[in-house]
Amino acid sequence: MLLIMLLAICTNGYAQNMEATLAELYDGEVLVQTAENRASAKLQKEVRLQEGKQNLVAVLKSIAQQVGLKLSYSEQLIPSDKEVHITGTKNTAEQALWDVLSGTPYRFGVSASGQLVLMRTAGTQSKKEVQTGTISGKVVVAESGETLPGANVFIKATGQGASTDANGEFSISNVESGVYEITATFIGYRRNVKEVEVVDGETTELVFKMVQSNLGLNEVVVTGYSSQTKREFTGSMSTVGSEELENVSLQNAEALLQGRASGVQLTTSSGNPGGGFEIRVRGEGSITAGNGPLWIVDGVQINSNSNTEGNDVSPLNSIPASDIESIEVLKDASAAAIYGAQAANGVVLISTKRGRKGDAQITVNYETGIRKDIKRLELMNSQEWVEYHFEAQGESETRGDVEDFGYDRNFDPESLPTFDWQDYIYRNGVSNSVNVSASGGNENTTYYIGGAWENTEAQVKEVKFERFNLRTNFDHQFTSKFSSNLNINLTSSSAPGVCQDGFYVNCPFYQSIEEVPMSFPYIDADGNLTGSRTIEKGGRYNPYTEQGLNNNPAVILNEEERSTKVTHILANMAPTYEFADWLSLSGMLAMDYRLEKEKDWERPIADPGNDGSVNRRVGTVSNFSTNIRLNAYRTFSENHNVSGLLGAEYRREYVDEIEATQIGIGNSFLGVIDAAATPESGQGFNTEFRIASYFGQLKYNFDERYYATVTSRYDGSSRFGKDKRWGFFPSASVAWRISEESFFNIDAINELKLRAGYGITGNAAINNFEARGLFGVAGSYKGTTGLTATQLANNALTWEEASEINLGLDYALFNNRVSGSIDLYKRINTDLLLDRPLPTDSGLGSITENIGEVENRGIEFEIRTVNMDLSDFLWSTRFNIAIQQNEVKDLVKDSKMLDPSDDDPIAVGHSLEAFWMPRWAGVNPADGRPMWYDANGNITYRPTTADNVFLDGGEQDVIGGFGNRFSYKGLSVDIFFQYSFGQTVQPETEFSYLFSDEEGVLKDVHTDRWREAGDIAKYPRASENGTGYFEASGWSDVNSSNSLFDASYIRLKNVSVSYTLPARISDKLGLRSVRIYGSGLNLMTWTAYPYLDPETVGNESSASFPTALQVNGGVELQF
Repeated sequence: MLLIMLLAICTNGYAQNMEATLAELYDGEVLVQTAENRASAKLQKEVRLQEGKQNLVAVLKSIAQQVGLKLSYSEQLIPSDKEVHITGTKNTAEQALWDVLSGTPYRFGVSASGQLVLMRTAGTQSKKEVQTGTISGKVVVAESGETLPGANVFIKATGQGASTDANGEFSISNVESGVYEITATFIGYRRNVKEVEVVDGETTELVFKMVQSNLGLNEVVVTGYSSQTKREFTGSMSTVGSEELENVSLQNAEALLQGRASGVQLTTSSGNPGGGFEIRVRGEGSITAGNGPLWIVDGVQINSNSNTEGNDVSPLNSIPASDIESIEVLKDASAAAIYGAQAANGVVLISTKRGRKGDAQITVNYETGIRKDIKRLELMNSQEWVEYHFEAQGESETRGDVEDFGYDRNFDPESLPTFDWQDYIYRNGVSNSVNVSASGGNENTTYYIGGAWENTEAQVKEVKFERFNLRTNFDHQFTSKFSSNLNINLTSSSAPGVCQDGFYVNCPFYQSIEEVPMSFPYIDADGNLTGSRTIEKGGRYNPYTEQGLNNNPAVILNEEERSTKVTHILANMAPTYEFADWLSLSGMLAMDYRLEKEKDWERPIADPGNDGSVNRRVGTVSNFSTNIRLNAYRTFSENHNVSGLLGAEYRREYVDEIEATQIGIGNSFLGVIDAAATPESGQGFNTEFRIASYFGQLKYNFDERYYATVTSRYDGSSRFGKDKRWGFFPSASVAWRISEESFFNIDAINELKLRAGYGITGNAAINNFEARGLFGVAGSYKGTTGLTATQLANNALTWEEASEINLGLDYALFNNRVSGSIDLYKRINTDLLLDRPLPTDSGLGSITENIGEVENRGIEFEIRTVNMDLSDFLWSTRFNIAIQQNEVKDLVKDSKMLDPSDDDPIAVGHSLEAFWMPRWAGVNPADGRPMWYDANGNITYRPTTADNVFLDGGEQDVIGGFGNRFSYKGLSVDIFFQYSFGQTVQPETEFSYLFSDEEGVLKDVHTDRWREAGDIAKYPRASENGTGYFEASGWSDVNSSNSLFDASYIRLKNVSVSYTLPARISDKLGLRSVRIYGSGLNLMTWTAYPYLDPETVGNESSASFPTALQVNGGVELQF
């Protein structure tokens, strides 16, 4: 190669021939797509330049040195005194090169040998007239039609190129007539190549439709106080990008992770709009301390715990899904250790959308839809109920029961009406939302301003969610060395609702099952039972329901008002000062403030004993944090890349709450404290914790082949004892890109990276004063309030520790059409924060100590494929699966089991959610009695705890998701499934309605019960609860393997269809793009679980608010 270059120079002696030789020499290597070449990946690194007039060669050398490339150019082509004017001081190397060379006759490329090659634009030096034309057009996102400012368009044969402006448009002039291949590239998108003919004097128009890169190794991800490419990352991470979030109509960020991030388990704690989730990253490692991950939004650690009491409302509702750019989940200890004592359960990093330089871009989105229930329980009708109760308790008692519900004692069973209480509480809820955003900027300032409104009715009457949101961020370069960004997010949400997620008589879900089929909500003016509201027509509420007048479901829905209002402010400022192009100082000031106001007003008819009552609760959460970081990056001898940071952080969280209940309102229109006659109760408290930290990280890579990262953090928390308040949390990880070795020449494998990491993280998720000696108010002495000891101090109480080892492999095959990762991990949680029982004569129940051990292990697999990639058609697939196991290794000294009286105790050698019950033996065909197995495997009719055995637990053993995306021109279709296998649950609510007790009974009991000798039946003979088969228990009150159900399922989680109008149409409308879309959520479920919803049950289900089926449609306009 060198010989050819020298020969060309000696033979021709002209700079233009040198230029041509370079173009030929690097043909096929120049401007290789970033995801295909490790050298080109360096162009995505950030560089810093001095502002003002600079020598061109010096600037180019500075860029090459900062990213570890060697500059290759001919001195004959570039005059040594050539100068350029630098305006933008910080950018990626690729963008900086485009900016620097803009307006010059020079272009650049990256060779596979790792050189930054400069070329003069072809044809500009020709001494004779040539015929030329122009190529112009747009670069847009294939699926949405959104333009891509800053994309690069390049003519390989001539070296000419341009970058798109703020409107995604480009123009390349003086292109010699002929046929060329034109290439468009943009970070995170696949290279797009088109063949075009240039005609003398004419302009050829092109539209490049860019598809998200399947490999994404050059995608920049947030990894904790910094960002880096996936190629450089040595830990374990799952990423959910903006393309996954499009057209998914959900209220908060938590729901977006479900099935999309491998190893991340979500269980819906409430299906109401805006409801919360229980989230676990790689299982549960703690018994009594928290198991939820640390949430960080734009660098701010937020309080993700819901303190609301009336309704289950997620604190993450303050971040609308439409504002999220990406979500990264740090899963292993080596990745999360930078957050030390708060990272034992993983870290979730949310990055919101930011502005880009260029003209203002305005986006308006309107969406509407409906929500409805997915499934209902099948209950006995009135005739079946009477027949069953005649058999269970006799005709006389049954007639007396029916008489209590407002009927004549001598009723004819066939004439009894049946009222569908489930139909009464459900409805088709309507949702509407509007999102408006504007973004833009110049070389020094970029901005993003977004506003959103949403009003969503739940599938249950009187429940809805309304939210107003305003979010803005600014990035400003004050001087060549000083910059800062400011992020402000303001949210006001309201969630009127009803009692939910509880086994209570005033919760509609419980009531709709509990009510007998012949009862009705109203009585009309003529005294007839009716399901229609007659209050305004002389009617009244029916007092003859199963739970009486005040707990009539109609009274609960109409005469009790529950509301939860939350105001959330999330703001931070992050300045940066650059001492040099390799050294900077960054800081952050942040506030996470939440005001919660709750009200529960029961009118006199709903609370007759108190003549009406009102409860008000006001709580605030103030979470302040600040940090400072020194960041450095240097490249030595071209191939040795070293970066690191040193930092300190402080966080203080303060919670204040006050609550009061007043009774004796006496009217139905004043639901305020002042309107009540008598104060009934009042309480209030405040609590806080503080944590101080010092941390550091060192990264090294050699030639983008060998990587090493070392992290350490030193944390001190006010929650722990004074003798063990500080903890040290180190980690180390390495990676080897085998595919970059010279000996590795397997054409089918484009990328192969082996990762290994080990780290220690901590868990501090306990009560704020768990280590302190506490006293409580108790009685009085001589008129003075008395105090008594309630908790012993433990000055040695300290962190739970989670040590984890992770082995991983990243791969890309067949020209990057297949890519993904495999991870194996083992995490051991030691020094658990557990309560050790104390002797009864101590007067105290227990003391919290560091004892116990839990192990989690598993394997995670992700794969993405491009199945078809034609000129206008793309079909891609993604799939992820995680298999996980959990086991308790050690507990309190000399104890192998905690809470042995529970159905799901904690026991050594078993999972945290294992059940402990007798085994069900079925129904005796001779007499219909229920049977169990005793400890020896023999039949028994009276099981005891001695007959209990451990049964499969409530943990999800296998979780994941898979989907397909199809796009053809402007049409895009995405189909996504989510699944869970191996979870066993105990549906307490439903299982309690398998017997007679003057309540509703499941229909299955009627059709499949024992009736006569010889029957092989699922259920025993009809029996009244309390007079069952032994002592005072009905058979269904004996929890056994018969009360456990497999909650495995596959769910068609989301289907979305969108169409972007052709550019010629949107241009005529004066718009950048128009996109019309529709989506469906929770459309179908395949499961053996017999009851409402396997996704919401958890370990034990108690009248949970079920998930809704949603259908939405909308339109998005971009100006």
